[in-house]
Amino acid sequence: MLAVALHRGVLVRRLGLRTLATSRVVWSRPPPVKLSEDIVTVPNLLTMSRMALCPAIGWAVMTHQSPLALGLLGVAGCTDLLDGWIARRYGTQTVFGSIADPAADKLLMGTMVVSLGLGGAMPWPLVGLILGRDVFLVGLAFVMRYRSLAPPRTLARYFNPRLPSVHVTPTRISKGNTFLQLVLVGVLTLLPLLPESVQTHPHTTRAVRVLEGIVAGTTLWTGLDYAISRRSIRFLHVT
Repeated sequence: MLAVALHRGVLVRRLGLRTLATSRVVWSRPPPVKLSEDIVTVPNLLTMSRMALCPAIGWAVMTHQSPLALGLLGVAGCTDLLDGWIARRYGTQTVFGSIADPAADKLLMGTMVVSLGLGGAMPWPLVGLILGRDVFLVGLAFVMRYRSLAPPRTLARYFNPRLPSVHVTPTRISKGNTFLQLVLVGVLTLLPLLPESVQTHPHTTRAVRVLEGIVAGTTLWTGLDYAISRRSIRFLHVT
């Protein structure tokens, strides 16, 4: 009788029945996750266009063409606002977009801080801190991708953007840090267009230094938050 009961329990689990009458144990399967997704969406195209603008923005900053740099930076900022709004408004969110969007932000920020550092507008310790955090997050993303990818773990599957395996949700402090970084690079890009008396005024210099200190603090905080808590990373259980 015991063998029959055990055999019956195995059959119930294999059939995916929700209840077992004799013991009232609930058996359920997790909801299936799509193995592929359509990544050619308007939000994703906007995200990719933001990446494509980075070389032009970097060139404009390094050559001290502040009006052009500000214009291109404004266009990039508009794509950042639009891609998220369109994805939420029309339900076109994708796992690829959840990874590509912050990656585009990091590429844009890295381009700006390196260009401003080369131009002498941003101190190199702050440049190193921002780049170091982003390099750490990129490395973490590669590790999470490998750990979350369902077997077989081949190079073709690993680099296939249509096979989602992990979902990344930016934390509030991360969003705040990105906003502060954008404010800082915007101020440093705008500063050369202001009258020299404003650029060299003690209040202006002090305000810029304070903003740089705040950005350094939030950058370090978010890097530690991603490393320790992992609250924004969710593995997709593919069946």
